[in-house]
Amino acid sequence: MATKTSTAIEQVLPSIPPSVATTPAPSIHGSIAASEFPLVPIGRSREGSTERHDGSDEERGDTTESQSVSRVQSRRNSEVLASDLAPVDGGRQAWTFLAGCFVLEAVIFGYAYSSGAYQDYHLHDPRSPMYGQPAAAISAIGTLVIGTQCFVPILIRGFVRTFPHLIRRVTLICIGIGVCSLLICSFLTNVIPMLIFQSIYGFSTGIVFTPVILYLNEWWNARRGLATGIIFAGSGIGGVFFPITINAMLDKIGFPWTIRIMALMTLIFSTGATLCLKPRLPVPTVGRHSLRSFDRSLLKALLPGDLRPMLAPLAGLNEMAFFVQSCGWYTISLYISTYCTSLGFSSSTATGILSAFNAAATVGYLILGPLNDKFVYTKVMCASMLICSLSAFLLLGFSRSLPMVILFVLTFGVGGGGFTTFFSSVARDIAAFSNQDSSTIFLGLVFLRGTASVIGPLVGASLYKDAGKETNDFSIYGTRGFRGVVIYVGTTMLIGSILAIVATWQRKKDLGRAGDAVRERWQSQ
Repeated sequence: MATKTSTAIEQVLPSIPPSVATTPAPSIHGSIAASEFPLVPIGRSREGSTERHDGSDEERGDTTESQSVSRVQSRRNSEVLASDLAPVDGGRQAWTFLAGCFVLEAVIFGYAYSSGAYQDYHLHDPRSPMYGQPAAAISAIGTLVIGTQCFVPILIRGFVRTFPHLIRRVTLICIGIGVCSLLICSFLTNVIPMLIFQSIYGFSTGIVFTPVILYLNEWWNARRGLATGIIFAGSGIGGVFFPITINAMLDKIGFPWTIRIMALMTLIFSTGATLCLKPRLPVPTVGRHSLRSFDRSLLKALLPGDLRPMLAPLAGLNEMAFFVQSCGWYTISLYISTYCTSLGFSSSTATGILSAFNAAATVGYLILGPLNDKFVYTKVMCASMLICSLSAFLLLGFSRSLPMVILFVLTFGVGGGGFTTFFSSVARDIAAFSNQDSSTIFLGLVFLRGTASVIGPLVGASLYKDAGKETNDFSIYGTRGFRGVVIYVGTTMLIGSILAIVATWQRKKDLGRAGDAVRERWQSQ
């Protein structure tokens, strides 16, 4: 009986709630580590043992020889007690993990959100090595960096699940690849190679960020909305610091040395932050499969996971809301500097506006994160996008002076800056209803946002028209050729708010039809 109970507990440790995982329990082993990160409830069998109810074919299937070896070695090398695990939702280790996530977010995405500073420099400063080259290609640099950073995590999900013991090694290697890519960019004078190596930088840093998503559910549960808000606020802080710093360095030392200094900063801060990203659950010392024998089972294990729950009606409504919101948000993020320059403001002023926008987004993270814990997330989503829509239609459309532009970026930034905090709530909802792994769904939502970060600004760029004969008359809506962009951003946010209202109704409907088991999972997520 003791052996049976130990084996059952081993199968469900990743899903044990904080109140259970921190109490004394029989011996468990490293083979239950981060190879999977489910967020499903547990139950009791008739014999009294704890067992998992996810219905996974993979768990019921026959184990391969390499999997058996993995479990035996893990049991011998990393035996721990549940009572030895660090506490969740607080404690030194949980806050250390959160601090590392914050710094990594600031370095990776904060730098990416500063692409507008580079874009303005390349388009308007003759000292730029890419001055005079196609504006569309230069604008694509920032979108590709953000897009590839969001594309990668879901693509390597299967790898990190199958070989969790390699995560630290792979992230450190990818930091080196990203730094080398930036160094190579410092010697380039053509936009096409720049696009290639900036994409490599985005790809590698996207892998570096993946442990944040995988381990977040282990460290934070009841206060996950707050934790997510703090993490994503890092991009806002980085978005305040980097544009000002980059603009100053571009003016004084030029583009090549600016990129080299940023590469050094990336190396130092990313490495330090990565060392803080430790899993709460023990990690096996070997993988579930052997890399030496590439067979069908290994190929299947390397796939991202089951994304079919994302096709459900509630999931689809939330995904469409995420997509249209991201299209509008990234259009403003990447073109607000260009808009300011078109109004006649200096490059320094345009960079300051971009920093103010990112600072406002930081406040948005800290506001929407806690609200996400207290209220139904779909209602908060609706309010967020409605604020952004109104600010685009009423403030951006009539902005002619610096105070009006500042008012817009502050309102728009606070209203929509924390939108990514809804990812965890939506992922938990979908996972609870479908009894699936929420981290895979979370990564799917990140991939969707990355797609929107590429498509949205491209659509916005096609709507921008040269000012030409347009005047600064206040009666003209959307000055200097930005009328179509203003209407586009306001409309995407308005559509998103409507989708959030429908999602609220759909969620209530699904909960009403759900059985008791689903309701329990929904409440426990």
